[in-house]
Amino acid sequence: MMKRWIKYFCLLVMLLVSCGTTQKSENDSARVEENAQSHISREECQKLKTFCKNQNLNPDICILVDFSEYSGNERLYIYNLNNNSIVESGRVAHGIGKKGVFSKPSFSNVPESWESSLGRYKTGRMRTLNLPKFNNVPYIEVHGLDSSNSNAHRRGIVIHPGLLTSKKTVTPCEPFSQGCFTVGDETFEAINSLTQNSKKPILLYAYK
Repeated sequence: MMKRWIKYFCLLVMLLVSCGTTQKSENDSARVEENAQSHISREECQKLKTFCKNQNLNPDICILVDFSEYSGNERLYIYNLNNNSIVESGRVAHGIGKKGVFSKPSFSNVPESWESSLGRYKTGRMRTLNLPKFNNVPYIEVHGLDSSNSNAHRRGIVIHPGLLTSKKTVTPCEPFSQGCFTVGDETFEAINSLTQNSKKPILLYAYK
């Protein structure tokens, strides 16, 4: 009799362990899938969404630039704030600075520094540059919303095309920028379409 109860007890323990392992596996798989589709935490996503609402920006979508990533990687993300997911991604150059920092960006808000500025921006008008060497080049204005990028408009910081490719490469972004968000043609077209179809400015958030 005792042996039979011990047998039943062991079977019950094995069943409980198996169920727990299956649930853990399902939860781990769900987390992996979520991490593959998202780039920031849910809490950070909600903070950005709230900021957009308070600043009268588009609360549904934004542009993230993760300068902690290597410049050869896709580190600009068009981001859905409603479901915390990446819509599209591409490469973006960082400001080269006066000392020519190819592999790792340095940051400044000082005019003529040629460095990138961190912080939150809002998109402005799409305009066209017409100069002898840069004829009919489109660009999108950005306006700094933080003390770390308050001189962006004064410095002429914009989003413009110019990279040879939008996709991931083993080499750094070329050409380097003087502080602008220089992207590939495909990425620029996606951002321009986003801004043109939005009734409100779009948040661009650059961080490291």
